[in-house]
Amino acid sequence: MEVPESQSRAAAAKPGTGGICLSGGGIRAAAYGLGALQAMQEHGILTGPRRADYLAAVSGGSYIATAVTLVARGGLPGEPGGEEVLGAEDPFARGTPEEQFVRDHTTYLVHGPGGRLVYAGRLVGGMLLNVGFLALVLHLVFRPAGWVYGWLFPTLRRTYGSGDVSVHMAAWAVAVPVALLGLGLLVGLVQIAVRWRSDELRRRLVVWCGRLLTLGLVAAVLVCIPWVLELVRDVVARLGGSGDASASTAEAANRSGQRLGMATGGGLAGVIATALWALRARATPSSLQREGRWLVRKLRAMAPVVRTFLLNLLATVFGPLLLLSAAVFLLNLGAADTVAAADHRWSEMAWVAGLGLVLAGLYYVADLVSWSLQPLYKRRLSATFALRRVRGPDGRLQAEPRPYSALYPLSQSQPPHLPKFLICAAVNVSDYGATATGTDVGGFVFSADEIGGPVTYSMPTSAYEAAVGRRARDFTLPAAMSISGAAISPSMGKMTRPPIRFLLALLNVRLGVWIPNPRRILLADEIADRYDRRLAEDAKPPVVPISPRPSYLIRELFGRNHLDARFIYVSDGGHYENLGLVELLRRGCTTIWCVDASGESIDTFGTIADAVSIARSELSVDIDIDPRVMAPDPDATGEAARFVRRTHVVCPFRYHDGTEGTLVLMKAGVPADAPADILQAHASWKSFPCDPTSNQLYTARRFDAYRALGYFSTSRAFADPAAPGPAEFRHERLAGGPGRPEETETRRLP
Repeated sequence: MEVPESQSRAAAAKPGTGGICLSGGGIRAAAYGLGALQAMQEHGILTGPRRADYLAAVSGGSYIATAVTLVARGGLPGEPGGEEVLGAEDPFARGTPEEQFVRDHTTYLVHGPGGRLVYAGRLVGGMLLNVGFLALVLHLVFRPAGWVYGWLFPTLRRTYGSGDVSVHMAAWAVAVPVALLGLGLLVGLVQIAVRWRSDELRRRLVVWCGRLLTLGLVAAVLVCIPWVLELVRDVVARLGGSGDASASTAEAANRSGQRLGMATGGGLAGVIATALWALRARATPSSLQREGRWLVRKLRAMAPVVRTFLLNLLATVFGPLLLLSAAVFLLNLGAADTVAAADHRWSEMAWVAGLGLVLAGLYYVADLVSWSLQPLYKRRLSATFALRRVRGPDGRLQAEPRPYSALYPLSQSQPPHLPKFLICAAVNVSDYGATATGTDVGGFVFSADEIGGPVTYSMPTSAYEAAVGRRARDFTLPAAMSISGAAISPSMGKMTRPPIRFLLALLNVRLGVWIPNPRRILLADEIADRYDRRLAEDAKPPVVPISPRPSYLIRELFGRNHLDARFIYVSDGGHYENLGLVELLRRGCTTIWCVDASGESIDTFGTIADAVSIARSELSVDIDIDPRVMAPDPDATGEAARFVRRTHVVCPFRYHDGTEGTLVLMKAGVPADAPADILQAHASWKSFPCDPTSNQLYTARRFDAYRALGYFSTSRAFADPAAPGPAEFRHERLAGGPGRPEETETRRLP
């Protein structure tokens, strides 16, 4: 199978190819990006014969880019009432009905009665399903294991009489782990003490050393479990006030079960409380709002450090505590009511068998993605940004949401008179060496032509839709938009926080999506026997699974995102690169207009610096930029320090083959000579234009202020003599001249 050339990590430059990229940043980026696109449309690089070749968007930028694309596209195949949908030549131009529609629906995430309660219900329901699934798995593993210990050690049974209740372990049982650990240590010492002529023999010794030590540790844990249960019961008996652990094994078993159940519940409560703390907006308590006190200033400086330390500590403690307490609780329960005792045998077996049937039904019927927050998030986004333009009963143009239940193939979503739309997401990969060390993430793109990226390989979108069958509904343009904006997930690429990953997954705080792996689909064809000999040995045309089983929750809890798994974990494009700039460079663009509304402060430039670093390391593209000219005057003080000197910068960049290009970067900032409405917004809201992305509930006035700022900044950039104009894009497009880009350029993997 042929795969698109754009998956190459260092695609050759195509002189004359132009691109536009919109950053992430939620509704802030959508509003600012809308103003920028309106200015670009007026200057002829969004629509028309001299338009750009690509439009790349991330997260919030993809909201408005998706809306523009769908309004321009007109009716889609299979859409109810599609014959009445108008294909707009001027999508989202100033004064159009779709612009007014978005302005009137800026609280899209929580609109309607009980909007916040709907999210709370989805969150709690998903959390119960997560906890239930884990509880079933732990129950079916550890309770039968407890039966074995109750059979081997009668003193652990609930029905054991009084007297000596100590666990007596056979000498050979203790000797086994000691022998395995000792033998593993001996093999390791021999391996490092001798100079081996054959490296293969040394490697085998290393492997056997690891195997023996692992087996020894497992055997030691298995041997220690009865003593752990005895210790737990002894502690419970003493806490109960009897002072004699051997007084009544039935009482000790009952109390230990109760106390361990309480510990498990406490671990779960701690997990919930810690996760809520992690998600809580950063706020200073009212008692610390007063200025001028030395202690208050010290506490305010220390608070972030202390808060982060405590959060990581609690997250690290409560997750393992929850699993450990649940495991010990179930082991103790199984040992107390072992099937070796006739009075509990059938009830225990029936109970476990019933739970096994429930788990089997959940495993084969449930879809892990369906109970996450993502389906609700996708529906809410679609209600505001998946629009179409129609003519109302009175003959006037109006905008309305497209029917959510209809299937809109991503492969047929590209309008012919707009740049090729690239929705930039991120694929999370935990395999060592598959991505840059320490990042665990790569680029992933949805478009009408291709799906995938350089890490997973890309494949034609139409072929992908055919392979995933009825699940193609999850890969429409609105669905891809919601995946690109999946900002909160257990795995978030380079932004992943391992201490709270377990908590976010368990509590259903996840917008990332498990999707069928394009790499696995391609491996079913010629790539299987050319690129992965290990898989090619038993390569059979695989049946693409319809949905990720609940077992993928285990991967999500511990961040096990393997490159060759059937499903890969895709999340917000900002987890890889938050501008979409790298994807344009990957496609060889030589003229790029970049819109940065990522929300960082006006005197920091981490977003563009990150893109510059990735472009240099992955694509060998050097961008010669000094964004500090857009910062406030370093000598300014007071209110003057809130104004920037410039809102854009023009800089050159160079591909590895020597081809040169021009980048125009616009960053959200307010200069002192901005229009009056922007200055008024700047004076009214101290956080403008860098409102936190956590604030997604804008009024129409706030939305308009960002839109106006984006329009003003981009228009000013066009007035810069150093900035490239539409004439430098491929103006031979309609004539079919030599500069016309192919709709799908492909190559075979080397």
